[in-house]
Amino acid sequence: MKKIVVILLGVCVLFSGTSFAQDLYKTHTFGVGFETFYIDNEEDTNPDVSWDGMMYGGYLNYAFHGDNSLMIGADLSVTYGELTYDGFLWPSGQQYSEDSEDWIVEVRGLIGNDFSVGSESILTPFTGFGCRYWNDEIQSRYGYEREVTYYYSPFGLM
Repeated sequence: MKKIVVILLGVCVLFSGTSFAQDLYKTHTFGVGFETFYIDNEEDTNPDVSWDGMMYGGYLNYAFHGDNSLMIGADLSVTYGELTYDGFLWPSGQQYSEDSEDWIVEVRGLIGNDFSVGSESILTPFTGFGCRYWNDEIQSRYGYEREVTYYYSPFGLM
């Protein structure tokens, strides 16, 4: 299993951030890539309840760079993983561990302004609006489905 994870990580690093733009000053840019990350999530009310494991997936992104230096972009990310749930059975309090199937879908809209840095580089500070939906399902006799939605405002520099 470790060998497969190492190979997948290598492929993800190799292909992540692949861009189809051939020119630095293209009006339309598209990107596609693979992503992987590790989740280590604990409940706020009970730190003895946690989910952890690897997630794998991919992303798509698009950006429009206008003549007036305005950038408008959109990102879509979809990931899947089998996490381990560690917690307790209710109401007995008996310790319980089980695998769960998890998937996350994330959508972001971005807006920014392009700034030329020298003759061959552009920096684009951006902000926007994002939504992340996380579905977690423990499929066992004691399992349940949990749905979590996050809304956030991304900001950064590209």
